[in-house]
Amino acid sequence: MCKLKKIAAAALALFAAFGAASGAQAQLKAGAAAADITPDLGCYLGGYYHIFETAKGVHDPLHSRILALSQGDETVLLIANELIMTGGVFAIEIKERIEKEYGVPPRNVMITAGHTHAGPEGYYEEFGKYPKEYNPEMKKKLQDKITAAAGQALAAMEPARAGTAFISLEGYSRNRRISGGTVDPLGLLLVVKALDGRPIGGFLNFSAHPTIVNAGELLISSDWLGSFSEEMSKAMGGGVFLFIQGANGDISPAGGEGADGWERARSYGAKLAAATSPNIESVSLSGDFPVGGAMREMIFPVRTMKSMGEFRAAIPEKTEIIRNSDMSDGEKDDRIKMLQARLGVESFIMPLVKTMSRVKGGRTRTWVQALRLGDAYAVTLPGEPVADVGLQVRESLAPMKTALFGYANDHLAYISTRKIYEEGGYEAGMGLVFPEATEEMMAAGAEMAVELSKK
Repeated sequence: MCKLKKIAAAALALFAAFGAASGAQAQLKAGAAAADITPDLGCYLGGYYHIFETAKGVHDPLHSRILALSQGDETVLLIANELIMTGGVFAIEIKERIEKEYGVPPRNVMITAGHTHAGPEGYYEEFGKYPKEYNPEMKKKLQDKITAAAGQALAAMEPARAGTAFISLEGYSRNRRISGGTVDPLGLLLVVKALDGRPIGGFLNFSAHPTIVNAGELLISSDWLGSFSEEMSKAMGGGVFLFIQGANGDISPAGGEGADGWERARSYGAKLAAATSPNIESVSLSGDFPVGGAMREMIFPVRTMKSMGEFRAAIPEKTEIIRNSDMSDGEKDDRIKMLQARLGVESFIMPLVKTMSRVKGGRTRTWVQALRLGDAYAVTLPGEPVADVGLQVRESLAPMKTALFGYANDHLAYISTRKIYEEGGYEAGMGLVFPEATEEMMAAGAEMAVELSKK
């Protein structure tokens, strides 16, 4: 964390002296597009590892929603897919096609997944026997549709005005790992309009798992993601509205109502939109909206059977410490169960690591990205960061207006802190890399964000 603190000090000094550097003062241009990316039936659903039946129908379609922003010589593409994850190979190949066909460099293309558990698996191949079945035809169809939609968003660009604001969404999320645990109630809202006031689109970056739909339904669905985006587009009077996940690793949605999972999912999406949409008109818009991106390849050691064995050996001592603590009996029981939960999940995932083509010599590569979006910045992480990670990124770069985008450009599964890794729980066990990698990724993203603020 020392490196992150040094970068934070640099960010504070930079903003105290100069504020964010102004762009070239060129007029912002923006465009948006959406594509139906619902797969053919017969696919397995990505969020349900214990179910070995394939999808039997479609409850609601899946979409890729894309926003293109351009000022001066820089163009940024934000691609939000209603899928379970973003495979690294899947994303790299799309980025390479976009650069070849449209001229937007990979550093300026952000590809994220909303993480619906009722979306398909099988379009990513670097995880070995996870998923259950790799389907190259599905992968190509998805890539073709997403790449074409990116071109449509770029072709639709017109002079525009945009702005961002943090908004409070208190009560719409809860910590699922620990009752009363860390929750980030803030969302970053982006609004983009044409010069005549017509809506082009926008996004909300917020943290909440799309896990309302019941696992056994076997119907393809965006969960609450589609409902939210549809309601936001209606509230804006048109345009394409994206949802970009934040640090939702240990965060569940709160507030959905209904007799079954389908009703609760639609209810939650609509209620989240109803809480978000009143803020649209209060966002200050400007035609001077600098954009840009930076990306860094990083290589980390992966967790091993040895590290799992060391944790197993430490459980008796950790259990004794918990039993002798001043926690309540109920909390002690919960904490001891968390130790076993981490061990159980690692017992599932560690044997699979040996089958993963992404792991070479006990190491794996990934990518961290930073984006400038007007007066706001985003650090992207390749997987499911826990809430504490998102808060640390934002707080470390204050007073820069900074958000964390999860599930972006690759997938390392859960991205945890040292504290959570030692405490245990599902989120602690379901990861490919160690928490030291989390710290290095946060520092790299923060460093790139600071550099973007100088341009």
